[in-house]
Amino acid sequence: MLPLLGIVGELFPDIIKQLGAPLLEQSGSVQDQVLEAIKKATGLQNPKTADPQTVKAEMQKPAANAQLQSDLQDIALEELKERDRTNEEGQRVEFERYRIDAEERERIRAEEFQRQLLDFQDRQIARSTQMQLAEEHSPLAWVAPILAFVLVGMIWYLLHAILTAREQVINRDVFNVVLGALVTAFTTVMAYYFGSSLGSSRKDDALHNGRLVTNPKMKGEDNGDPPDDDEASTSTASPSPTTGKNSGPATATKPKPAPTGIYGLFRQKAPGIMRDLVRDLGLSETQAAGILGNIGWECGGFKQLQEQNPVMGGRGGLGWCQWTASRRTQFEEWLRENGFNYQNDAANYGFLLNELRGSQAASVRAVRQTPNVENATSEFMRVFERPAPRFAHLDDRIGLAKLALQEYRRAFNA
Repeated sequence: MLPLLGIVGELFPDIIKQLGAPLLEQSGSVQDQVLEAIKKATGLQNPKTADPQTVKAEMQKPAANAQLQSDLQDIALEELKERDRTNEEGQRVEFERYRIDAEERERIRAEEFQRQLLDFQDRQIARSTQMQLAEEHSPLAWVAPILAFVLVGMIWYLLHAILTAREQVINRDVFNVVLGALVTAFTTVMAYYFGSSLGSSRKDDALHNGRLVTNPKMKGEDNGDPPDDDEASTSTASPSPTTGKNSGPATATKPKPAPTGIYGLFRQKAPGIMRDLVRDLGLSETQAAGILGNIGWECGGFKQLQEQNPVMGGRGGLGWCQWTASRRTQFEEWLRENGFNYQNDAANYGFLLNELRGSQAASVRAVRQTPNVENATSEFMRVFERPAPRFAHLDDRIGLAKLALQEYRRAFNA
C-alpha cells in the first residue's frame, strides 16, 4: 500500500498539498478511501498486491486519471471539513470556559456586594437603635459608649506596654490571641462611630445614589438592589448528579437551575458522574475530572452518542466513550442483557464501570498515579481512549476536564 500512496502523491501533488501532509501521514480512514478510489478508477480488484508500475500506468490513463482526480478532491474536501468541525468544537470549548469564568466572576462580585450590603444594613440598624435609646434618655444608651471607651483604653494600654516592655512575653500564643481580639474590637468601634474608611465611603455613595437601602424591608422597585441568592446563582447554576446513589464523599448544595450554553448538558451531568467515579473507584476529584474530560470530548458533551461520519469507517463509536469495534459489540450486548438503550445514563455508566474494573483496569491504575487534572486527562486518553494522534485534541479534552472539575466543586462544595 505504501508505494501506491507515494504514486498518488506524485501524480496529484496539488490535491495532497491541500491535506497539509503526505498521504503516509494521514489517518487510516483517508488512506483507505484513497485506496478505494484507486480501485474504482483503475478497475483493479486488489491494487495493493498488484505491481506498482502497472497500477501507475492504469492511473495515468485519461479516464482513470480524471475519475481519480475527482474522487481525491472529494476525499480532501471531506477531510478538511472534518478538521474544521473539530477545530470549531475546540473553539466552542474554549469559548464556553471563558463564558463560565465570566459568570463566576460576576457571581463572586454579586455575593461580595450582597455581603457588604448586609454588613452595612446591620451597622445602620445598630446606629438607629443607639440613637433611639439616646432620644428616650434610656440608661442603656450608655452601654455602647462605655464599652467603646473601655476597649479603646485597653488597646492603647496594651500598645504602650508593648513599646515600653523590657522583658519578653512568656506565653506568646495567648498574647497574640488577646492582641488580635482587641485590635478587631478596636476596628469595629472605629467603623461603628466613624465609618470604615474606603469601604464605608463606597457604601455611603451607593446609599445616596439609591443602590442600597438601610432596611431590607424598604426595597423599592427602582433602587437597583442586587439580586438575592437565588437570582444571583441563576447564570452559574450547578447541576444535580445524574447517576448512581446519593451517597458520596461530597455534600450537595441546594438544587439550582440547570446550566445553559453550548456545554450546558455536560455541565449538568459531569458532577454526578464524577461523584460516582470518586466513590466507586477511589479516585481524587482531579482524576475523575480527567476521565470526564475525555468522555465529554468523545460524545460532544453527551449530545452525540452515535458517531457521525466515522473517521475509521464502519458503524462508528457508540455511547459516552464512543465504543467501537469489539468494544461496541460488548456494549450492545450489555444493553440487551440489561434492557437499556444506548442513550441511558445508567447503562453507559454501568458499562464504563464494568470496563474500568475489568478489561480496562489498567486505565484506572494509570490515572491513580497522576497528580493533577492535566496528567489525568492525558493518561486516560492514552490508555483507555487511544485515539489516532491526529484526532487526539488533548488540549480540548483538558479544557472539558477543568470545566467538569469546576462544576463538581460548585455542585458539592468540594
